[in-house]
Amino acid sequence: MKSLETISEIALTLSNAGSFADQVRSVLEILGEQTGVSSVYILTGNGAGTAAEKEFEWRAAGMPAQRSVLQNIPFEVLSSWKEELLNSDKFCLDNISRLPPSLKAALEARGADSMVVFPLMAEDSVRGFICFEENRKCREWTAEELGLLKTISAIISGNFEKNISKERLKSSEENFHEFFDALSELVLIIDRQGGIVFANRSVESVIGYSLRELEKMNLVELHPEAAREKCLEIIRSLDGVRSEICGSEFKRKDGSLFSAESSYWAGRWNGKNSVFCLSKDVSREQENLQKFTKLFENNPDLMFLSSFSDGEILQVNNAFLRKLGYSKKEVLGKTGIELGLLVDEEKHRFISDGLKGKGRISDLELEVRCRDGSILNVLFARESIENSGDKYYLTVMADISEEIRLRRGLESQQERLKNIIMGTRLGTWEWNVKTGATVINERWAEMAGYTLEELQPISIKTWFKLAHPEDLRSSNTLLQTHFRRESEYYEFESRMKHKSGRWIWVMDRGKVTEWDHQGKPLMMFGTHTDITERKVLQWKIEQLSIRDPLTNIFNRRYVFERLDALLAEYRRNHGYFSVSLLDIDYFKKINDDYGHLVGDEVLKDFTRIITANLRPYDLLGRYGGEEFLVVSLNSKKEQTKTTLERILRSVTNCACVCKDRDVYLTFSCGLTDCFDYTRDQISVEKIIKKADDRLYKAKLLGRKQIVLYDS
Repeated sequence: MKSLETISEIALTLSNAGSFADQVRSVLEILGEQTGVSSVYILTGNGAGTAAEKEFEWRAAGMPAQRSVLQNIPFEVLSSWKEELLNSDKFCLDNISRLPPSLKAALEARGADSMVVFPLMAEDSVRGFICFEENRKCREWTAEELGLLKTISAIISGNFEKNISKERLKSSEENFHEFFDALSELVLIIDRQGGIVFANRSVESVIGYSLRELEKMNLVELHPEAAREKCLEIIRSLDGVRSEICGSEFKRKDGSLFSAESSYWAGRWNGKNSVFCLSKDVSREQENLQKFTKLFENNPDLMFLSSFSDGEILQVNNAFLRKLGYSKKEVLGKTGIELGLLVDEEKHRFISDGLKGKGRISDLELEVRCRDGSILNVLFARESIENSGDKYYLTVMADISEEIRLRRGLESQQERLKNIIMGTRLGTWEWNVKTGATVINERWAEMAGYTLEELQPISIKTWFKLAHPEDLRSSNTLLQTHFRRESEYYEFESRMKHKSGRWIWVMDRGKVTEWDHQGKPLMMFGTHTDITERKVLQWKIEQLSIRDPLTNIFNRRYVFERLDALLAEYRRNHGYFSVSLLDIDYFKKINDDYGHLVGDEVLKDFTRIITANLRPYDLLGRYGGEEFLVVSLNSKKEQTKTTLERILRSVTNCACVCKDRDVYLTFSCGLTDCFDYTRDQISVEKIIKKADDRLYKAKLLGRKQIVLYDS
């Protein structure tokens, strides 16, 4: 053999493009032809780590294939090889009779007479064997040949180790991207000019643009024009510390807007200075109770930024503080060791060593200690980032406590499940869909004010009896969707009749776990969670969204929505109404003479006078600064005028007392009703414009009057 030429040819082969497997096969062919052996093959560990199997092989021309031989050889059979390889770096054998019986039988089946074996080393351990086998004669290997084969085996081992590292790095990168894509929040990474370089799946699904479209856009294009300058100011002002959470609006591809809470921080992405944007869509949570529920159930991951040099925590997110029970003052400036975050303190050294070697740690399961001593299970990831030449560590901890609990529950399922249910106060139910037989726990009955004994006999009819009739229809629709396997889970918020006669709210969740041979649902399991308090809080939130904060009457948006509904009712059932637009005369002078605080009190008094003279079912809303909108149901404008004249007299004769000052005022009014238009021409915009035109006319005629007609 020509040693230098062979090594050069093999090195060139391993450096060429192509898959790792193709490179190894080419190298084995070169070795086989240069050594003149019957076959060259590589044994490596199987996926389970219990045995070795033939992974690559080259056989000389005329040698029969041996596909099934040398597969799944237990490691204990090869222990003699491993020991001798570790001592002498090779294993030469001119007679196979002294091998263990199972290995001897496998080699005899191949017709082997002599062989030489070298270790396949990777990460300082024997990962397999490189075997040169002679089937046609007993062969003695020269020292020169063995030296060359040892060198070549070391080269192959180095490439095996490189391939293992490459596969691990690829898996780590995929996990990191999957981590971002698993977030329900919108994750955007942009360059310092605002150009979008990365977006997770949530951005694509919520905003509507594909990743390819986003990569051609600037971040400001995702905001309405009024909010773009603010966005640019935040990006320009970043100094390496994460910005405070701020409210903003995003614009979808279809032009619609939604509210979001966003935070920004500077970092490095693909070796370039970048800005990370993390946004949560909060508009749908305010409009849709299901989204509102998920907001509180799917908490963001715990994140903190720490110093590269000493590990001091520089910034933490709200989830970190909330989940672990700390205040910012208690955390900032401290290290994880000082806070005693990790239950297993030896993990600090493991993390430090990993960061020194690869610069990042991901998918590490840890136990984290909360401030009160309780334990949180997290999936830990840490990576170094750079901003303006300074290095930091970004740490992300995803709460996987539930996953860990479920995993441990496999070991002691019944007892664990009982403890979880007791601790979370969940009502549980089991339903045989075919027979109707149902089993519920004590908590399920307790939510409705009953004991299990009081509800006997229990069946699916028990639920039908207690559930609100309107909710049963919606519940059944969702159940049928789940039964058709169009949804993975059944989830519905339903009202439930309490023993006291009041209605409570429960989150009803479930899943079919067993199907019959025809694919029909057989057994379904689920839970009830009492969400009454949260629903009450959501009523309150809805009222705040439709009320004017100063006068506590309806705001303009809500009145317009009601007008749309009244207009639809007018077209269907001929229900009629009138609309009045009132404007306080010379209100600017009141503000100028007495100040805006007095002006606010005048607006409140004016609202009280109007409200006192309206019927309970009439609508009063604040249209603008000193303008008010009145919608009078089942009242023509001539009838409504009588009410407005009474209000005008009351306003004129009654002084508003503000800070010991009597403030007298009047108002002008434009009045219209649905009969001013034909049924096919009427619209909310036309009604409001008509009232506004007549209001303007009232002001031109000297104010303090009500105008009903155009002429």
